[in-house]
Amino acid sequence: MTLALWLILAVPAAAGSADKIPTPAQRTAGLERREGFVPFYWDARAGQLLLEVSDVGRELLYGAGLAGGAGLIEANLDRGRLGDLGVCRFERVGPRVLLHQLQTTHRSGVADRERTRAVEESFPSSILA
Repeated sequence: MTLALWLILAVPAAAGSADKIPTPAQRTAGLERREGFVPFYWDARAGQLLLEVSDVGRELLYGAGLAGGAGLIEANLDRGRLGDLGVCRFERVGPRVLLHQLQTTHRSGVADRERTRAVEESFPSSILA
């Protein structure tokens, strides 16, 4: 019963804190900006990597790899080797930006809108971050 009461009291407090979202300039004040394909800021105090996303909705090729080997022959994890690549885009949802990986494996191959919709619904995309 005390847990339910705590949740009820916590909800209005969380809703009120959403109004005080800092601006990007306020959030990155005092942090060093690093250039790259996607510029970023590292907040060592909070342990957070902050991406500067300027092209929301623009597609990009995303892949992950290893900077160093795992030290095991059986593991087949070599440094510099990329894993699966995917077409992604950043999408704004409320105060957050999501990294959305598009489903590119299955296609209808025809101009029929209904069949294209059926394929899109049958093989969904993924939110990576």
